[in-house]
Amino acid sequence: MTWVDKLSQCTLGVLPSARLSRPAVTMETDDHSAMGDRDYNLQPDSRRFEVGSYNLAGAYAADASLSLLLELGPQAIEDRVLRLSTRLNTGFADVVMAPAVPAEGPGQSHIVTVGKLDAGGHGFSTDPKIEKISAHLTEARVTHTIRRGQLRFAIHAFNNEDDVDNAISAVADGLAKVG
Repeated sequence: MTWVDKLSQCTLGVLPSARLSRPAVTMETDDHSAMGDRDYNLQPDSRRFEVGSYNLAGAYAADASLSLLLELGPQAIEDRVLRLSTRLNTGFADVVMAPAVPAEGPGQSHIVTVGKLDAGGHGFSTDPKIEKISAHLTEARVTHTIRRGQLRFAIHAFNNEDDVDNAISAVADGLAKVG
């Protein structure tokens, strides 16, 4: 029986799928890249309506990324990101933007925020200075977000000293523009 025949028979109290995709059909194998033949059965549940295909390239990339992180080791990553966050924290303090988290000790984090807490929400601040600095950071291609009205910067294993120095410089430039 061909796929056209199968689709035409889906009127027995089951809503037919308008599209056909790999996740929408059952297969005998766990090899999700296998094509199979034209004789198939739709999934018995709502999966029959899924469209698209598995993101195999993304899965391979995630696997490679996780392998690199495991090779570095969690302690080495933690040491690196905390050292870089200390540099970022200290640099922001030097340009008169006091960070909300300590530069070292038990309260230290790989996430550094500046600005008044709860002066806004997700993606916005009621402090016009923060909004203008954020716009400048975006123009300078410095990755950041605004959370709870604060500028938020997160350090990870792939960041380096130049990234931190660029963020500090961009915040200083943004502050100078704001006045």
